[in-house]
Amino acid sequence: MKKIKNMLLAMIMLLVFISGNIKIFAGESEIKNRMRGVWVATIFSLDYPNEPTTSQKLLKQQVDLIIKNSKDMGMTDIFFQVRPSCDAFYKSKYFPWSKYLTGQQGLAPEDNFDVLKYWIDKCHENGLKLHAWINPFRVTKNGDKEFESLDKYSPARNHKDWLVKYKKDGNYYFDPAIPEVRNLIISGALEIVNNYDVDGIHLDDYFYPGRDFDDAKSFETYGKNFINIDDFRRDNVNKLISGLNEQLHKEKKNLKFGVSPCGIWANKKTHPEGSDTNGFESYSNLYCDTLYWIKNNMLDYVAPQIYWNIGYKKADYKILIDWWSDAVKNSEVELYIGIADYKSALEKDKSSVWYGIDEIKRQLNLNKQYDNISGEIHFRYRLINDFLDLKNFYATT
Repeated sequence: MKKIKNMLLAMIMLLVFISGNIKIFAGESEIKNRMRGVWVATIFSLDYPNEPTTSQKLLKQQVDLIIKNSKDMGMTDIFFQVRPSCDAFYKSKYFPWSKYLTGQQGLAPEDNFDVLKYWIDKCHENGLKLHAWINPFRVTKNGDKEFESLDKYSPARNHKDWLVKYKKDGNYYFDPAIPEVRNLIISGALEIVNNYDVDGIHLDDYFYPGRDFDDAKSFETYGKNFINIDDFRRDNVNKLISGLNEQLHKEKKNLKFGVSPCGIWANKKTHPEGSDTNGFESYSNLYCDTLYWIKNNMLDYVAPQIYWNIGYKKADYKILIDWWSDAVKNSEVELYIGIADYKSALEKDKSSVWYGIDEIKRQLNLNKQYDNISGEIHFRYRLINDFLDLKNFYATT
C-alpha cells in the first residue's frame, strides 16, 4: 500500500512539473510570437536611403545595415515605405520611380536594381517579415514646385481632374471620391502582391488631409445618397479599405492587410462610442472610420498611433489602449500599438516624461497585461537606432 502511495505521489509531482514547464514553454512561445515591428520611412530620406542615389552598391549596403540592426534589436517585422507620394520604390506600371530614392522622379536605380525585391529577400533570409507601406492619396509634399517636377508618366500629371489642391498646405491629393482613384490605389497594391513576396500591405493614417478639403463638386456628382459630406467622405475611404481587403486576400490569403490610424478614433464628447479623450480625432478630421472596419472585419490588424504618455490629460495612453482593446475584442482583427519612440529619441528636456526610456518601458509593460494586444510597431528606425539607450534596451529584451 505504501509503495502504491509513493508511486501516486511521484506521478502527481511529475504531472505538476510537466504542467509548470508547459506553461513556461507556452509563455516563451507567446513572447516569440509577439510582433515587434519598426517603420522604415523613405519620404525625405528619413530612414532610407541616407540620401537619394542611383548606386546599387550604396542602396544594398544601407538595406543590409538596417536589417542587421533591426534584427539585433529583436524586430520581427519591417514596415517599409514603398509608396511615399504617388511614386514607387519598385518598378511599377502605375507609378514612377520615387525621387526620394534616386533624386528624380521617374529615374531608375543603376542597372534597374530591384530595391523592393532586395529588401524582401534580405528580410526573409534574416527571419524578418516585410510589409509594403503605401500612402494612398498624397501626390506632393512641396506644392506647385513639386507638381511641376512630376514625371510625365505620373498618374497625377495625366489625370489632373482626379486631383484636389488643399489650400491649407498647398499640396495636391487624389480625390478619394473618384472611383478611378480608388481603382488605381487597389491596382497598385495588387501589383505589389502579384510581383513580390511581401508579407503584408500597410496603410498609414493619411486619407483626407482635413475637413476643408475642396470636394464639393465630387459630393454633387457622387454623393446623392448622403445627407452630409462627412458621411460621404467616410464612405469613400470605407470603399477603398473594403476593396483592398477583398482583392488582396483574393490574390494571397495569408497576406496581412492593416492600417495604422491616429490614436484617437473619436472623442466621447463628439461620438457616443468614442474614447474619454480630448485630442485630434481621425473619424471627423481624416474621415477614417476604423471602428467600422473592425466591426466588419475589413482588415487583418489595426495599429493605432498612440503617441501620448500614460497619464496625459487630453489623451491618456492607458485610456486609449483600454478603448482599442475593447474595440477589437469581439472581432477577428489583431491589435498592435504604434509606439512613439521618436519622442524619447528626440527629447532633451530632463524634466519631460519622455526623457530617457522609462516611459517607453512603462508602455510596453502595460501592453503585456492585455490579451488583445499582439505587439507593437515602433516609429521609427533611424531615431531608435541612433538613440543608444533605446537601441540597447530593445537588443536585450
